[in-house]
Amino acid sequence: EGKLTGIFVDADLRRLLEGGDAGLLDRPVAEVMTRDPKRVRVGMLASEALHVINEYHIDELPVVDDRDRAVGLVDVQDLIEVGLAQP
Repeated sequence: EGKLTGIFVDADLRRLLEGGDAGLLDRPVAEVMTRDPKRVRVGMLASEALHVINEYHIDELPVVDDRDRAVGLVDVQDLIEVGLAQP
């Protein structure tokens, strides 16, 4: 159905690599992704996305449509670049 079921970002990969799992790169991403991640809906304000990012201490936040399909991604670095967040 195209619905967002999980997310896997560079920080997830770093944590897993630090764990020393030799077979990590042979595992399906579905086994290691963050299931049911925090998300924002299309049309929400950037300030609302920043609030979620700050509240949950995350760097990437999927943007979904009304059917929960991923349509974009808000990265904290993007918010820093436009002056909504500080490094």
